[in-house]
Amino acid sequence: PALAQVKPRLPAPPGTEVRWEVDGCDLRDLCECKLNGEVAGLKGSDISYGCLDSGYALPKDTAASRVAEVISQNKSGYGCDLLKLSVFCHKAMGCLTEVNQAACVQMKGPACDVDCSSSPRRAGGGGAFRWRPER
Repeated sequence: PALAQVKPRLPAPPGTEVRWEVDGCDLRDLCECKLNGEVAGLKGSDISYGCLDSGYALPKDTAASRVAEVISQNKSGYGCDLLKLSVFCHKAMGCLTEVNQAACVQMKGPACDVDCSSSPRRAGGGGAFRWRPER
């Protein structure tokens, strides 16, 4: 789903939810980019039927259980790959702003090798992240 259109304060206080801004993004295209990605072996098309113009994904009935299963197997890898996909898609849509880059830095943690200023240089640190344009 598209992320909320709330800009985070920089820096966000510890424990504060960090959200990416989507100003300047085509929300449907941003959603489609994410659905054409694969995070920790889970394809966007496995968990969603497609995107609405509002940028929200239409989840399949099994989406929550599939995501929960993948997260339970590799929480940090899933989170890092998801962050890489978000950076990639925001950059591809022309809306990887300084606010979003700062949010990425706040979210990534020490074990995640995401480059918050661009798309990933190598696939998922272990091949788990892929982006497949299918438009």
